[in-house]
Amino acid sequence: MKIFKLINSDVITRSCLMLISLISAWGALLYYLFGLNNFFCISAVMLAIISFLIIHLFFKPFNRNIDNWSKAKITNFDVVLFVAYFILYGLLLYILYTSRTNEAIISPWEILPTYFFILFALITAVFLWLAARNNRLVLPLIFLYYFLFFSITAIVYKFNYGFDPFIHQATENLISKIGNVEPKPFYYLGQYSLVVILSKLFKDAIFYIDKFLVPVMSAIFIPWALLNFLNKLFTDKKNIAILMVTVLILPITYFTMTTPQNLAYLFLVIEILIGFVCASYFDLIFIYILAIATLLIHPIAGIPACLFAVVLTIYHSDRKKIKKIAYGVTYFIMAVSLPFIFWFINQKNGGLSTSVTTIPDKLNKLFVPFEEDFILNFLYLYGFNLKYILLAFFIGGLIITLRYKEIRNKAYLYLLSSLVLLVSYCITRFIPFNFLINYERAYYTDRMLLMAAFFLIPFIVILFYWLIRQISKENRFIKFSFTLLLIATLTTSLYFSYPRFDNYFNSRGYSTSLSDIKTVEWIAEDALEDFIVLANQQVSAAALQEYGFYKYYNDDIFYYSIPTGGVLYQYYLDMVYNNPTKETVQKAMDTVSVNEGYFVLNNYWWGFDKILEEAKMEADAWQEIDNGKVYIFKYTN
Repeated sequence: MKIFKLINSDVITRSCLMLISLISAWGALLYYLFGLNNFFCISAVMLAIISFLIIHLFFKPFNRNIDNWSKAKITNFDVVLFVAYFILYGLLLYILYTSRTNEAIISPWEILPTYFFILFALITAVFLWLAARNNRLVLPLIFLYYFLFFSITAIVYKFNYGFDPFIHQATENLISKIGNVEPKPFYYLGQYSLVVILSKLFKDAIFYIDKFLVPVMSAIFIPWALLNFLNKLFTDKKNIAILMVTVLILPITYFTMTTPQNLAYLFLVIEILIGFVCASYFDLIFIYILAIATLLIHPIAGIPACLFAVVLTIYHSDRKKIKKIAYGVTYFIMAVSLPFIFWFINQKNGGLSTSVTTIPDKLNKLFVPFEEDFILNFLYLYGFNLKYILLAFFIGGLIITLRYKEIRNKAYLYLLSSLVLLVSYCITRFIPFNFLINYERAYYTDRMLLMAAFFLIPFIVILFYWLIRQISKENRFIKFSFTLLLIATLTTSLYFSYPRFDNYFNSRGYSTSLSDIKTVEWIAEDALEDFIVLANQQVSAAALQEYGFYKYYNDDIFYYSIPTGGVLYQYYLDMVYNNPTKETVQKAMDTVSVNEGYFVLNNYWWGFDKILEEAKMEADAWQEIDNGKVYIFKYTN
């Protein structure tokens, strides 16, 4: 049992997170200054270890016992529940693994059987039953439950899901091979260095490291941060395990896929949670390490993370005379820094338009679904009204939090940080982002709205604690009813945490398929000279996976059409939304001075039949892939 306690101790988990953060930060710095060949990878690890040892030498950490239920008696029934949990867990993993696909799908729920949700509800019930008994067997199950929640797309999709992961993984592969990629942006380097260094330790397994990095880290470090948060605030430890899974009814989409932005969100959420338990210089240094790593992973989350670390420093400072001024300056910088950076980027990229993006109505009327069966209606009663539910959670949590005098002042810091980021969001809505494609222009501003919500998480967690504590005092019928509702809500949250394709909602984005891989391979073999390809972003993602950054024209135009890679994507949109003419492809070829061009059409595209017949008439040649799943049209000057 001593070994069990050691493995699950606060010290081990915190040390791992600190080392990961230091490796990410040192790796990013060395990569930016020199490169990231084998020597500098080893140097980054050594510098991280030396830094880790120096911090522990000069600053004594405050160790907290997070194994609150370790002394509870384990009965035979507890062992039965424990075994049942692992049997169900094995079945769920087996279903996920045997459902893995390389087909183009919109949602993992298209291929996972319906009984997957029944088994998930059962494993949730077993976990809650065991958690209510408050013994040490429940602790490892929390991390496994979180991993199951976060890793469905990582397991089901044989290739990466989305588009951004393909770009980042291609960059990481290139850095691993040659040690350098130009140009070197200030952002993303924290993730790139971490993945590349880990790949050196695990024999270049970049694909799997990149794919599972955020889901695995989220499954380990979010529960750890929650345990620290809860142990600091509350003396009643009985229902902490139940509370920790209750938190998963909040949206967790951002922790299911690895991108620099999602990894930065993870570090920011951890910083927000452990900021409440900051009790020593060591804790404050740890928060700064997390903040710096976040900044080097993605500045949109990193800048608020660093400024919030400054806010916590001011809070713990003894210099009362300058506190108000220091708070004012820091929060002012937090409010204007991101809008200023976005404005500067917009001007630098020729965004001279004076038009503004209006502030949308984020709180529309309540949605009451009634058109489908009971289950789907229940799902969307929760999903489509989630913004109202979260707002109610926050208001209730704020009221309860302000009753605790010992944390009231710190709670004001979190509330003010959220409000300042909301102001920052409102300011940024007036920047047109003309250099971005239309449907991407709201992404940057929405990230600030999301981070503002992150700072409200402590209030919601406190509400959940109060609610569960009150329920625990009620009769069995109330407890049973609450448990059923919690199981249904957690299952609903799982459904909404991933792309969906049902009678109420269509996520639209298809995954990259094996047919897309065959398509880019066929084009590579068929092309006789420099060429361009007009294709949707998932086919372009396949090209990135197979050939990396093979060719750029005019320094900034990728040879496959991608939304972030120059003007070719607009030509592709003209082909699928207007008319697939040879003239459009020739204009695209003339833009980069090549004589060969290809247009790729997937059979799932809207208006496929019409586009197919028109493209056949205009193309010089065409090729069918996988019995019509993809068509390739070739054009020459």
